[in-house]
Amino acid sequence: MEYILNESPYKTTNGFKINNIKLDLDIPEITYLNPVNKKFNSKIGLEFDKYDEYNITDDLTIEYSNSIGRVININVDDEGEYDILLKSLDDTKCFSYIKINTNIDNKKIKINVINLLNNKTDSFIAYDNKVNNKGELIINHIDLGGHFKVNNLYTELYDNSINKVNTIYIGDDNKLDYNYHIKNIGEKTISNMITEGILNNNSYKQHKGIIDFIEGCKKSIGEELENCILLDDKSISRSSPLLMCHEEDVEGAHGVSTGKIDKDKLFYLLSRGISEDEAKKIIILSNFNKIIDNINNLTIKDMVIEYINNNI
Repeated sequence: MEYILNESPYKTTNGFKINNIKLDLDIPEITYLNPVNKKFNSKIGLEFDKYDEYNITDDLTIEYSNSIGRVININVDDEGEYDILLKSLDDTKCFSYIKINTNIDNKKIKINVINLLNNKTDSFIAYDNKVNNKGELIINHIDLGGHFKVNNLYTELYDNSINKVNTIYIGDDNKLDYNYHIKNIGEKTISNMITEGILNNNSYKQHKGIIDFIEGCKKSIGEELENCILLDDKSISRSSPLLMCHEEDVEGAHGVSTGKIDKDKLFYLLSRGISEDEAKKIIILSNFNKIIDNINNLTIKDMVIEYINNNI
């Protein structure tokens, strides 16, 4: 069945083909671990009548096997750093839908979501955030595995609060869609999006990043930057970085860089006797490391680096 998902709240001309993503999905009958009789809603556009719900007080590993689909709602309330690891136990096709809710008041929370699913599993991840009263939310979204990958982030920032979103993605003969929307609502709020990715083979990626300066958010700052490396001429990258401004006394910046690996950097490494494959890995990891280094868990960090080395 064809689904139209991840619709942008601010539409561009249809000619850009980035307002939404259309996917032909075979959604399995969901098997629930702990059924909750509530409606599961997300700005991605898929809805379920039931879901599993967790209140996170520690790290969480979610493992998939035997084609079991899981819809999981995760609530994060306590200050600290949390690792949410998505793994496949085998190479069967599964279905992963994760929604992460945060409501922060004068707290600091870091969430590291690491997607290491197999290349047959469809992955959908949604973040719904409200940050207030000098709160700070850092999200490191390490999106490495999966087949279809659809990700949505919505954040409301109130007085003196911060939201930093750091994303790494790898596309390898699949489709990816990112729809990020941060609203600077209160005074002296800070929003920051940094995205680093690579695309190979027939990969297709869309990235919609919106920083929204709402009237009244004086002295606020917003910045978004995406860098995408194309490893194959068949790969397609589409990006739409938007700054929406309803307030005069703010600072905003945005930018996108898309292209092949820098020839000068590659030549320099080759001249030092490094093979072309290893040189490309070094360049890609140098871009990724500024985000990977935000993860304090050394085991998780090594796992991410190993996955990248094995899949470039």
